[in-house]
Amino acid sequence: MKSAYRFSLALSVCLLLLAPVAVFAQTTGTVDGTVTDQSGAPLPGVTVELTGPNLQGMRTAVTSADGRYRFPSVPPGPYKVTATLSGFGRVQKNATVTLDSTASVALQLSLSTTAEITVTGEAPLVDVTSTTQGSNYSAAIMSKLPIGRNYAQIVFTQPGVQADFGETQGRSLAISIYGATSAENLFIIDGVNTTNVIKGFQGKDINTEFIQEVEVKTGGYQAEYGRNTGGVINVVTKSGGNEFHGGVFGYYNDTGMRADLLNADPANYDTPEFSETGDAQFLNNALSKDNRTEWGADLGGFVWKDKIWFFGAYNRVKVDQNVQTLDVQNTTTFGHEFPISFFQNKYSGKLTFNLLQGTSLVGTIFSDAQVQEGAINVPTSLNPITYSGRRDTGGPDYGARLNQLFGSFGILTLQYSQHKDRFTTNPFQVDLPQLLDYTGSATGSTFVRRDGFGSVFGPTINNSSKREAYAGSFTGYVGNHEIKVGGDYQNDNTFGISYFTGNVRNRVRPCLQAGANICDLDLAPFYTNPTTGEVRQVFYEHDTYVDSAELGSAILDGAPFETPTKRWSAFFQDQWRIMPTLTFNVGIRYDAEDIQNNNLETAFKLEDEWAPRVGLVWDFVGDGTSKLYASAGRFYYALPTDLNVRVFSSNTQQQTWNYSPTDLNQLGAPGSAGGGTGSGTAPRNRSVQGGSATGEPIDGWELNEAGTGNVLSGAPRVKAAYQDELTVGIEKALDPTLSIGLKGTYRTLGRTVEDRCDLDYNDPLSQGSTCALFNPGSDGVAASGGILSYNGCGNPNDPGCGTIGNPGVPVGDAKRIFRGIEMTARKQFSNQLWAQASFLYSSLKGNYSGAIREASGQTDPGINADFDYYQFNFNAYGRLELDRPVQARLDAVYTAPFGLTVGGGFYVRSGLPISRLGWFNTFYPDLLYLDQRGELARTPTDYDLNMSLGYNINVGPVTITPQAYLFNIINKQFPVSYQTVYNTNGSFDGLEPVLDEPDYLKVNQRNNPRTLRVALKVTF
Repeated sequence: MKSAYRFSLALSVCLLLLAPVAVFAQTTGTVDGTVTDQSGAPLPGVTVELTGPNLQGMRTAVTSADGRYRFPSVPPGPYKVTATLSGFGRVQKNATVTLDSTASVALQLSLSTTAEITVTGEAPLVDVTSTTQGSNYSAAIMSKLPIGRNYAQIVFTQPGVQADFGETQGRSLAISIYGATSAENLFIIDGVNTTNVIKGFQGKDINTEFIQEVEVKTGGYQAEYGRNTGGVINVVTKSGGNEFHGGVFGYYNDTGMRADLLNADPANYDTPEFSETGDAQFLNNALSKDNRTEWGADLGGFVWKDKIWFFGAYNRVKVDQNVQTLDVQNTTTFGHEFPISFFQNKYSGKLTFNLLQGTSLVGTIFSDAQVQEGAINVPTSLNPITYSGRRDTGGPDYGARLNQLFGSFGILTLQYSQHKDRFTTNPFQVDLPQLLDYTGSATGSTFVRRDGFGSVFGPTINNSSKREAYAGSFTGYVGNHEIKVGGDYQNDNTFGISYFTGNVRNRVRPCLQAGANICDLDLAPFYTNPTTGEVRQVFYEHDTYVDSAELGSAILDGAPFETPTKRWSAFFQDQWRIMPTLTFNVGIRYDAEDIQNNNLETAFKLEDEWAPRVGLVWDFVGDGTSKLYASAGRFYYALPTDLNVRVFSSNTQQQTWNYSPTDLNQLGAPGSAGGGTGSGTAPRNRSVQGGSATGEPIDGWELNEAGTGNVLSGAPRVKAAYQDELTVGIEKALDPTLSIGLKGTYRTLGRTVEDRCDLDYNDPLSQGSTCALFNPGSDGVAASGGILSYNGCGNPNDPGCGTIGNPGVPVGDAKRIFRGIEMTARKQFSNQLWAQASFLYSSLKGNYSGAIREASGQTDPGINADFDYYQFNFNAYGRLELDRPVQARLDAVYTAPFGLTVGGGFYVRSGLPISRLGWFNTFYPDLLYLDQRGELARTPTDYDLNMSLGYNINVGPVTITPQAYLFNIINKQFPVSYQTVYNTNGSFDGLEPVLDEPDYLKVNQRNNPRTLRVALKVTF
């Protein structure tokens, strides 16, 4: 027997080493416990059985000499644990297994002459072995709560979660957890890493009918989870069973089921004394039409009982909208309506094979592909060609997982997965060039868009991504130790192309002063400005996208790119039961990243990402109903491929200047007469803007190792971003279904990766670049100010404005510090009630909001504008944009005995900090903090209520459930963002900025209005 176990262990290790080993997550949980007699002495040799509707067959175990038993790799769901021993009465307890957690079930047998006597009970819901903080939400709960159709909406019921201002591609949810931005979370479905490849936010939008359970990890999780500094959203989809189950469903809402938007009053507030109603929603578009219809069906069951299960689901979504522009400054489009339609064909499928005793194979597929047609560009013209097209997002994901149990000794898990996402843009007419006409502007800064669609910029609106992942782990049970080792490998790749419709974008510009470049030539045509009456010359600028390898060629179709990042990791963790009431968790994780350029060569590497984790859990009562815990750990952040695409790809733009709207000859040099054929031919000027695979220089990365030309030598090298976390908490189950808890959390950002763009390109160290990647606060050349700098301005009256050759300026550390004290109460779902209540008192301070620049919503992790100029650090330390000192919420579901179900969600939270922002230069019109960050004021205190109501009508085996959802019942539509830029046009009186923004302190964004949605579900 021992030799068989040795062979099994050797085989497992070999398989783990041979298998290519992306982020990997648990799709199951564990049931364990002890069996004792009435005196508390352990009972060996007791037969323990585990049964449940989500388990293929019955699992049995026999207690060891210390009375312990264990069932690893148990699918989430309700279970019965039964213990039998000759001479003792049978004991049975109910237990609920949740994702990646341990249900500890203690069983006590009593002497009995009648073996048929059964004692029943409930196992407490406290996991006394884990320091992981967060919540689990089953399908039964999610179907009754008033949440949206995106599964991730459930995350907002978790304490410390709020929406932030990052990109979403119009369908994802911007989820901030404990101050980390929405681009710092990890999203996993059936073990597949579905995090968006290029931006890092939620990358898969599936609906709740597909889902069995959602686990939200907010902190304290073990070493097998990495590459994120926010939370982990771990999802398992539904499986089949030994009985057939399924149903059909439909949802509907339209504009008539929504309250009016608070956007009619043009009141302009010029003081920070904000009221709750009456101020204008002036920058947002309004939906004058918003009809959403969806329907679908699901079916699960078996092909072979306890051997082959299946599940499949389909969801069709159609949304028709008319967007009405509210920007009064755009007189062309103001008040006009522009149609948009969305179509989604979501589906999910899963096959579960119980191949042999202890061997299971699970295959899964799910998709969220969406098509958007209509006004995919911001309309600045009434010509549909300038804004209409098709946009495709989402796509299918796949996964295959093998679990092999080796009795009570251990379990081997291997998985392959593939994730796809896309954000591609296809204008309805691609052969017509666009004209941007600046001649009607008194300042030459605003334009009217005419003719074609124009720019399709690959890195932002025309790219596709793919992630292939291989992972493996082995969990061994040795005495009181649960030891887990594993690793993973993933290849993230983003590809796309930048182009102009008609291959060129034309711009007609006024010559604002004589002697400027080509503006003093007699051949230039003249025009009279309609606003000022001034007579000016005009010239044309012709822009084309080109591959940087072919800069000297004629007009090309575009600039393609492909920029992969390869990642790998290994981890070790040990859960040591020092004694039955004391558990010690320790682990270490190693990550490395190879960030590649458009030539598929290494641009730079991030290595030595050692992430230790440690935790201690004490069941201070000793009966499995309590825990006092503490955890500490380091968590590294994986840069999305947006950095590769923007910095190390050939998104190059070539410009030709002349006086002809048709002559695109690019061969003329400055001051020479070209040989073009267009009318008004005159000397041309050519310039090249954009990037190449060489990219920006990088602090500390050597030429002979990077394989590129733009490098900054010297130590230290750029290192990966990370965050440290410390948590201390206590939790107590008052009964098997009700627990209360208290915890304190401290998180501090230890390091980040960013770039600065105030370098003097004439300094040999800068390699001809104005930007460089660096770690703020480090000793690197770029970070410490070892390169001459460029004064980007901040005040045009500064005599040094626009000068180069200035002494380099060091940039200090990036700081983000979260402190929070949280109280929670949870009522586990029983026959009638589930509830979760929380109160969080916290602070979020620093000079850097994270992977997303929350002040502007810029979502370019690693290359946001926070450190582009050293002046951006002035007044930058303070209350960060997501700081809410008080957050409280209550979510509950009540099911009445006669079939009525009521769900509710109420929250109240402090307003967000507001800062007064100022002009820096024409490219950065709003990045200076004129006062201490976050000290101007706060948005109003924000609160609202969501409710759902359903009624079950049973007709034989079929249940018909009409349901209604009412969101934002209070309908205050509180402002969450104001126009805080003080001097957009750069007006200064000496050193002091002058208010020149007419919309200063008007509302940018509000909470959603009250909305009704109805649904009908038929299940069996």
